[in-house]
Amino acid sequence: MDNNICLIVDTADFTKTKALFGGDKLVKKGNVSAVILGNAYDLMQNRADEEKVIELYSEYGKDTDTVLDGIYTAIILDYDKKTAYVFQDFFGSNQAIFYYNDNGRVYITNSLRAIVTNVKNDWQMNMAAVKQFILRGYSANSDTLIKGIHKMPGKANLEVCRKPKLIKHKKLPNVKEDISIEKYDDVVSRNTKAVWHEGMATTISSGYDSNYIMHNLQKLSDKRIDAFCIGGTIGTDEIPDAEKICAYYGNVDLHTRRVNGSSFDKLPEIVYAMEGCMYERGIFLQYELADLVSSHGVKHIMLGESADQVLNFEMYHPFHQAKAIFDYTLKKLPGRIFKGLRFRPYRTVYDMATYIVTKKNGIMMNYFGVNPEYPYMRKEYMKTCENAVQIGEKKKEFHKKAINAILPEGVTSVIHKMPGSTELKDLFIGEITYDDILEMCKKSPYYKPAKFDDGFYEIDNYLKITYLEVFRKMFIEQPEKYLTDKFEGYTLKNVLFE
Repeated sequence: MDNNICLIVDTADFTKTKALFGGDKLVKKGNVSAVILGNAYDLMQNRADEEKVIELYSEYGKDTDTVLDGIYTAIILDYDKKTAYVFQDFFGSNQAIFYYNDNGRVYITNSLRAIVTNVKNDWQMNMAAVKQFILRGYSANSDTLIKGIHKMPGKANLEVCRKPKLIKHKKLPNVKEDISIEKYDDVVSRNTKAVWHEGMATTISSGYDSNYIMHNLQKLSDKRIDAFCIGGTIGTDEIPDAEKICAYYGNVDLHTRRVNGSSFDKLPEIVYAMEGCMYERGIFLQYELADLVSSHGVKHIMLGESADQVLNFEMYHPFHQAKAIFDYTLKKLPGRIFKGLRFRPYRTVYDMATYIVTKKNGIMMNYFGVNPEYPYMRKEYMKTCENAVQIGEKKKEFHKKAINAILPEGVTSVIHKMPGSTELKDLFIGEITYDDILEMCKKSPYYKPAKFDDGFYEIDNYLKITYLEVFRKMFIEQPEKYLTDKFEGYTLKNVLFE
């Protein structure tokens, strides 16, 4: 957990601005200080450290994010203007950035625990956010699960002068051009090279995205590559395909683990790490993955996150996205009215990338001290995708065509699309059964009787309630016990069933 910061901006006397922790990361140049969380780059794909960000800020001011790339949060303290700025990438960073106004002392941090444990307050659950959490698994605005504490949403920066104020991102124009497979491969190769570190590991699966990254890593280093894969115990399992692919290359050391009942018992630690930011069944897989990566001493890993979203035409065509939402709602309406069924809400591709995919991965990797890089989430790559993806294309047809043309047949013969390997039935093969969870949830204030259109959504509903009960116990009722500097090893049985 070495990539954390908690600044307290004193809006009445800016000189009294201080850091609870992470202050050693602040770099000062003249009357401006800066700190970066994540990985920032300039538009020439050069790494942008704090001094570079200060230099860009001196020229671009509030528009600094327009000349930065990567997945990052950059905090600027301008002592002359007595203003703090928090810039983040288009997706809102892979960290949750919280802010809280404590009578003019504004906390800016990626640690909700820092606010809860350092501000004396009668903290309450935010029931509006709870409702959204149960419906979607996240809140797409600035609400958190705790009333009064806010988080930065996507497509926004933060300005703190007299009080915190969100500023919308500016949309950058895209130049239309024809994209060939050669052009596409060149962009992916350059973006992969830009985020590469010596000794960088990667994930591997039976899918297209991670294998395209592995192909490019083979060109960047002649050393052995660590690769990681998480499978299912009784559900979907990608490990056998990953083993075949790694055997083909010959220079890959594959490390694997399978999700099982013990993964579910880790929910308190997952909530401790995620801090109520989001829920999605993949959090159990992400926990096991980050723990496995960390246990092998890996510090940098390259990931294929959000390729599904960036290669979906709805990301670039709001009109078609709005139509898809309307059609989906219209299709589900009769079931809601006449059968009283609850359906999954339509989650936009941007929301999926911002509030689900990058957050569950980035927060968990950061928790275990691993730095993730994302070649598919770069500005140049997104502009390329906007030109390459045709109206109506949701399933990465161009991407797959390019990969099948470029990668060796020994790999493409194995590659196929497989759903994520965290199946919910894998979670209930340990000491705590599904009946135990169901009984507990029905006693929860967050429970409402409902009929569901599918079994997975029903189980998801109960898992969200379980998550909320753990959150309430740890962050609201007994923070002094659970929110210690280091997680003390409490299991789900300890927290909810003893």
